[in-house]
Amino acid sequence: MTYRHLNLSEAVRLLERGVSIQQWLGTGEVLGFRILRWISVFPLNRGGFSLFQHQSLDEGNEQFIDIVEFADIQDPDQPEGLRSQHESLDEVLQRCWEIGAQQDRFVQFCEAQYIYLEFLRTHGPPARDPAEWYSPG
Repeated sequence: MTYRHLNLSEAVRLLERGVSIQQWLGTGEVLGFRILRWISVFPLNRGGFSLFQHQSLDEGNEQFIDIVEFADIQDPDQPEGLRSQHESLDEVLQRCWEIGAQQDRFVQFCEAQYIYLEFLRTHGPPARDPAEWYSPG
């Protein structure tokens, strides 16, 4: 259960080989609920790349760290996160930098969950129970 940050050339090589990458962007707060911010970059079979920007409700704990399963709260029509299409590697990376990604903080796909686990161990569970998000009123 470890991860290793990739340098930019490693991240680029993975994308060129068709392997997806992620980056943890931190946390925020919406209506008193802790929100996790992260991105995923997917190479497309037909060329180009999809970039997903995630703002997920922090629903996890040390036994459940699979952040891709957490509810994305940005747009009900895009439950997998806000998606943008990019024709080139340079274009998708430029968009990553614009939204706050850092060149030396990418990880292989599904490794961002281990960064989340580290975060949980350092900061503890969210102050507000995420189940309240789904409660009416």
